[in-house]
Formats: sequence, structure tokens, C-alpha cells
Amino acid sequence: VTDLGSLGDSRAAGVRLAAQLTRDGLHNVLVYAQGVAINGSALIDGLRSGLRPGVDLSGGLAGDGGAFTGTLTLSRHGVSATQLVVVGFHAPTTRFRHGCFHGWRPFGPTRKVTRSSGSTLFELDGQPALEIYKRYLGDYARDLPGSGLLFPFEMLGNDRSETGLIRTILGIDEGLGSLLLAGDIVESGYLRLMHATTDSLVDGAHVAATAAFEAGVDTQVGLGILVSCVGRKLVMGPRVDEEIEAVLEVFGKRAKLVGFYSNGEISPELSGMECRLHNQTMTITHITETTH
Repeated sequence: VTDLGSLGDSRAAGVRLAAQLTRDGLHNVLVYAQGVAINGSALIDGLRSGLRPGVDLSGGLAGDGGAFTGTLTLSRHGVSATQLVVVGFHAPTTRFRHGCFHGWRPFGPTRKVTRSSGSTLFELDGQPALEIYKRYLGDYARDLPGSGLLFPFEMLGNDRSETGLIRTILGIDEGLGSLLLAGDIVESGYLRLMHATTDSLVDGAHVAATAAFEAGVDTQVGLGILVSCVGRKLVMGPRVDEEIEAVLEVFGKRAKLVGFYSNGEISPELSGMECRLHNQTMTITHITETTH
């Protein structure tokens, strides 16, 4: 456990947490962090810098229903608005699989990031980012930053190649004309807006579940930890249960499911891949015990 001092403390907080994970045989770490004044990408970078290669990270940033005013985490020290909590696993018989997918679709033009710093986006195509974003949102702009959950950014590389990452808006600064995103932005990269339907998000949850569950191998009852972005919940509304049903369709009775709606999801895209901060995804950590 460590406390996050400020947004700029995110990477150092990750380093402090990694220093507490010293037990031999560590292979997986669950990460639960507050979800407003934080750079999730920097937190992960700090953690990874202090852990040996091959240790998988998964978990998420706490959410508050899209209000972006304050979140809470719980540890043996109690409830806190600033603490970050990690749980390390070292038993060789504990098996982890991961699934991560979104279901969002891009729309509108691709725009170049012309000025950014960490997770703050100042300019797109040389214009204030907030101004451009409001232009596309229309009537939804009056409800920012909460309405930004309905229209996240797809992050593209310097050559406009897909990175597999989506970034949610956590806050806005009217004076600077900037947007605070949930994680780092590719410098000199490109962004384009995304939208989704309930059906596409449910399909995304099914894809994530299929990646996390190995049919014919996962025969014992395990634990499935589901972290779904609160933006997905806002899009699906009363049909939000359908993404849980899609996961149950894959796991059946072979897993007990728990989870929460987040401001950012932490997971490898697939087991064995590098962990990254995701937004607007359904991520699943599937934990089972083996006999050998």
C-alpha cells in the first residue's frame, strides 16, 4: 500500500509499491488504485521498473459513476481517497489467464497530437484540444467531463498505426483548453474519436472472456475478476447486464465472478503480453489453482 501525493507522483508511487513486492517467485500482481488525479500509465511504468520481467499486472482504477470527483480504495489500513493497493501472488500452483477487449468503433477524421505532456492533451492539429472535442460533442459538451465517457479517443502511433489503446477523458481545463486523459499519450501520434453500441460492447466482453478461459483445460472452479469501464455502463444503460451474461456464457459454472466499473483497466491484452493501461474495455483476470 502507498498513498498518491499528486498526479505527478504516479510513477514514483508505482516504484514504491514494487519495492514492497520482494518475495521470491512473484508472478502476478493485482493493482487497485484511486481513479481521478492519477496517471495510470505512469503508475504501471513505475511498477514494472521495479519488478522482474515476466510479472503480469492486472486490476484497475476505481470509478465513481462518471462524476470524476473522488474515488475510494480499501486495504487493511481502511478506506482512503488517496491510497494505491497491490496484491502479489507467488505460489507456483496459482494460474492466471487474462482477457481484454473493447468493441468501440472509430469515427471522424484522424488528428495529430501537436502538444501534450504526459496524460494532458493541449493541442490537436495545432488547435486547442478542448475546443475541437466540444465541436464534435455538440450538445453533449455541456456535460463534460462525464459525457466524455461516451466518446473516447483511439490512440494511434506516429505512422497512424493502431496501438490497441483507447483513452478516456478524466477532466478538462477551460483556461488552458486542455483535456486530461486517463493515461499517457503517444507524442506526435494521432487520435480519433470512437463510439459504440450495446451490441458491439457485449461482443467485446465475449471476446475478452474467450481469451481468459481455456476450454478443456479450465475444468476447476476459479475466480474471474471483471473490470469494466464505467463508460461502457453509461452506453449500455439498462442493458448493461448483457456484458456479464456474455462472460457467463463462456465461463458457465466454472468461475465465481466479481468486479467493478472503473476509470481505467490494467491488463495484458493477452496472457504473457506486456501490461498496459486500457480504457473503455472489459478486462478479465481468471485465477485458478493447479495440482502441480
